[in-house]
Amino acid sequence: MPIATNPKARFEIVLTSDEDRPVGERPVWVYRHLTMAEEAEIMGLWAGINTADARAATEATFSAVRFGLIECRNLVDLEGQPVKGKPESAALENILSTNEAMELIAKIIAEIHLGEPVKKKSDSPSASSTGRSAKTARGLKNARTRRTKRAQSKTTAGSAAVEGATAAAGPG
Repeated sequence: MPIATNPKARFEIVLTSDEDRPVGERPVWVYRHLTMAEEAEIMGLWAGINTADARAATEATFSAVRFGLIECRNLVDLEGQPVKGKPESAALENILSTNEAMELIAKIIAEIHLGEPVKKKSDSPSASSTGRSAKTARGLKNARTRRTKRAQSKTTAGSAAVEGATAAAGPG
């Protein structure tokens, strides 16, 4: 089943400013995953926020925040009254600051690009961190003779060359 049509496939966002609050008191924004068409639309809204006049930018911002929003938990309005379910755009304008709205949009977009399959894969421990190191190679094998050729130091190689030249010249 595609993730965007799976009613159980949801993700939650907690604003940075609320992360230090106790878990049961943190405002939580619950979103569903978006379709490709919706992703394109939210990306268009994001791009248009900085180019529009103030009123149009505000409308685009809160349209983007509401994209895929299912519910809010532990959220209160200006009077301290609990906000139930999914707040309307007008209510959002009286709850969120511009920076908080922009953070929500950025986190929605991040979820689009780093969704669950990627997160699960990247959160798994590295395979190399638990295994043993490979053994050090002893030498190279010649493909024709299948003999192992050991690496020689410059001093050893030089001595071997002198000995070889002396042997070839014969007794002197």
